[in-house]
Amino acid sequence: MKLFDGIQWIFFDLGSTLIDEGPQMERLVEDIREAFLRFDLDYAPEQIRSTMVRAMMDYSPMLRTTIFSLARSEEQLEEVGSRLHRDPALERLYPGVLAALETLSRHYRLGVIANLRGDGQEKLSRLGLTGLFSACLFSGEQGVAKPEEELFRRAVEQAGCPPAQVLMVGDRLDQDIYPANRVGMKTVRILQGLGRYQAPKGLGYQPTAIIRRIQELAPLLEATYRGEREPVAVPR
Repeated sequence: MKLFDGIQWIFFDLGSTLIDEGPQMERLVEDIREAFLRFDLDYAPEQIRSTMVRAMMDYSPMLRTTIFSLARSEEQLEEVGSRLHRDPALERLYPGVLAALETLSRHYRLGVIANLRGDGQEKLSRLGLTGLFSACLFSGEQGVAKPEEELFRRAVEQAGCPPAQVLMVGDRLDQDIYPANRVGMKTVRILQGLGRYQAPKGLGYQPTAIIRRIQELAPLLEATYRGEREPVAVPR
């Protein structure tokens, strides 16, 4: 039996999976640096980036851990944290995402599982993704957030098929792969964003397959519905 036999649905994470968060991360690095300069603490951008990477590798909340690691007082913690804001204008899709999703939609039902407080449909519309997804589970609307398994169980319920026929695609082992594995979904890890620095903590964190960019997903799954070859994980 092939790895992805019977897949009917594919759910995607958004940040660093479909959306390139690189510009957003650089803005946050700049904001953190400028906030600490108010306290005469001059952190080099690379030092801030390295702290973010270490937090991700440790499976810790990235921004909170970064600020806590650099701050020297409660006042600094509060001041720096209050100055960090995500700018929707910096969000953009990775190259080829729209074409890849359109190709996949010819063979599978598509959905989204994402931690998002704001208007999820507005975000999808702004990015040109309207109409591509048959189910969207946003944490702000569901009242439960990743990595809680409940969010993934609800996705499977909406899909209306066994978990093994549902695929989750995401960049983070802790937020995407592990909880999806726990509920019995198939999983594909995409090596993008800071999530690519995470190493599996055990078998439960191992994805079914690994890709480096979204364009590799359709050929990986195509082997199943065409019966050409056994899908294999792309080595790191």
